[in-house]
Amino acid sequence: IIFVFHGNGRNAKEYRDAVIKKANEFNFIVIAPEFSNANFPTSDSYNLGNVFIDGDHPSPETLVSEEKWTFSTIEPIFDFVKEKLANTSEKYTIIGHSAGAQFALRFAMFKPAARFNKMVASASGWYSVTDFSVDFPYGFKESPLKEIDLSNFFSKEIYLQVGELDNNKNESGLRRNEFADAQGNNRYARAYYFYNKAKNLAENNTISFTWKINTNKGLNHDFKPALEKAVDLLFK
Repeated sequence: IIFVFHGNGRNAKEYRDAVIKKANEFNFIVIAPEFSNANFPTSDSYNLGNVFIDGDHPSPETLVSEEKWTFSTIEPIFDFVKEKLANTSEKYTIIGHSAGAQFALRFAMFKPAARFNKMVASASGWYSVTDFSVDFPYGFKESPLKEIDLSNFFSKEIYLQVGELDNNKNESGLRRNEFADAQGNNRYARAYYFYNKAKNLAENNTISFTWKINTNKGLNHDFKPALEKAVDLLFK
């Protein structure tokens, strides 16, 4: 079972359709939840998982109860699909692209007991970096992530990927402010910034680090070839 998380276009059907050929080739089930603009209208409710009422200004008073987090929908969906299909999978895999990659990575951060075994996070626009001195959502400070178990997080089988040509700093929808720009001025730079910060933190604390990062040669931000490349990473 592979969950596929869509980007800000909220086009779950297109994301599902983009991996059907690969699903038939490698014999997996695709679950593509749609976090619609009607029900999840902002980046707070999707990209940031509805952990805070206002994710850009986190505070203990605006912390949402965990059962209302958007992240808390995934495990019940997994169990529902297993029951309906009489499926016996104990684990699932995740692919997220763009805003979906942001959702996927933060899901792994905020839900350490989640039953996924592999993840491909593809071309996030910006990141919650593994930095305890930077406020959430750009780092871990002022959020429940200040208590994160890094040994658990860094031991996950996580692949980061980004297109070689996903380097347009003026692309619409790309968050630009002093905190996001500290990670780089385009998706390609930010992906490597996030990866290197995590790797250096792991090395400095003698923590095992199993993540990998991959550049897709000749690709930009188009989700269709990115999803195909993500599946290939999982089944190589």
